[in-house]
Amino acid sequence: MSTTALASPASIDAPVDWARVERWAYDIAGSGESNVVTEFASEYGREASVIWNPATDKIPSDVLQFLLNYWLGLRSGPTTPRPAQINPLDMRPALGYVALVDPVDDGRDFRYRLYGTVLASISDIDMTGKLLSELKASRSVRELSLATYRAALRRPEPIYLVRSPGGATLTAQWHRLTLPLFDETGRVIRFLTGSVPVTGNGQALFTRL
Repeated sequence: MSTTALASPASIDAPVDWARVERWAYDIAGSGESNVVTEFASEYGREASVIWNPATDKIPSDVLQFLLNYWLGLRSGPTTPRPAQINPLDMRPALGYVALVDPVDDGRDFRYRLYGTVLASISDIDMTGKLLSELKASRSVRELSLATYRAALRRPEPIYLVRSPGGATLTAQWHRLTLPLFDETGRVIRFLTGSVPVTGNGQALFTRL
């Protein structure tokens, strides 16, 4: 009789626990992130934090500061900006770090419409056209990412995620800013996201500003 070992939560082969994604999304959307962070840390052995509506001066990355100011500059009401307002030429300083992410099946999963060249170089894979659940990362990282996007779908505000990666030699933290984009009815149909790896001394890797 053969046996199959179960993949650990840190394994990229471990299947997503969709029930936990939903529970984490519910907690994050309600600002009750303590259980989420505790579970993530216990399984992955790394720290994480979630901040809603971060102030620009509280973001250490110039790239993410630029992206937040760009989004705020397009905002003319609670259900703006719209995807059509996003102009890549206006985002040149941040383009390599930017992803455009679309909800799939009302937010069960999310698909990368665009995956920045810097991100693809760091992760050694271009996620453009692929689902977030297919990301080559540990199960806990995929679940935390899925949960924060789901939370932002329900609470359409800027959300700032900081987490420590495992097995990285240069990167001490990943900083991710997720910004909602709306349709004419006020529904979130896309996210403008910037992700920046930060070294142990607080400096962003590959920053071009």
